[in-house]
Formats: sequence, structure tokens, C-alpha cells
Amino acid sequence: MTELTFFRQKRFDGGIRTGIEIDGHAVFENYSPGEPDDDPSLLWYIDLRSVGDSLPSDPEDVRQWFIDNGETLRQQLLLIANTNLSIGFDTELRPFQKTLCLKDVSGKIIVTAIRRITARDIASELKDLCNNWETLLNNMEKLSPV
Repeated sequence: MTELTFFRQKRFDGGIRTGIEIDGHAVFENYSPGEPDDDPSLLWYIDLRSVGDSLPSDPEDVRQWFIDNGETLRQQLLLIANTNLSIGFDTELRPFQKTLCLKDVSGKIIVTAIRRITARDIASELKDLCNNWETLLNNMEKLSPV
């Protein structure tokens, strides 16, 4: 069974990291640096996790899987942004989690934010992710195995 994770994270210094993991190992990544004062602590993260026997395990095939399923994912993420997260979520509890409906795989979104004020703006971050889905996927660089 393969587990894929698409992630997007924002740091305190404003840097944003976007990537894909296969079975917990990063295979693609893009990092946009923030302010000169380096602070890698996370403000928030959004994970899209999928698990299933039919998922690809080759990095390029995984990227293509996310592109091919982009419309389905974007529709669901926009619905979550406009309903469940429209005014944020309670950061004192566990991270926000919601099941995603995907063909032949189990999927979910996991969102967390370190501060209440950041959690109030997470819907706009999710919408930004949806609006730039294919660009984000295509701009990721393949990581070399260690």
C-alpha cells in the first residue's frame, strides 16, 4: 500500500515550502524564502494524504497523479475552505481533519496553525493552493536520494 502526501507549509520568516512525499520520503520540493531573519518554525501547514494499493510509487507518476486528480481535489478543498474553514478553526484542539473523496484510495486533508489569528486566515491559504495547483506541482524540483 502506497501513501502519498502533498504538503504546503509556511514558516515564521515567511518562507513557504511545497512538496510531495512517497511513503514518508520527500521526492519533490519547492521553497520560496521569506525574510532575511531565518526562523524555520511553522505558522501553518496543509497536508493532503492519500493511501491505496492503486497509487503510483514512481515520483514522476506521483506528480502526474496529483495533476490528474487536481480538479477533484480542488473542488473539495474549495468547499472545505468556504464552509468548514471560512472563519478558521480552534487551534487549541487537534489539527483540522476532513476526509477527501477520491477514486479507489483513502484521502484526507490535515490542517494546523500555531496561532488563532493564523487559523482565521487558513481558508485564503487553501484557496491560494487551489488557484495555483498545477503551477505548484510543475515548479517542484525532484530531490536526489540521499
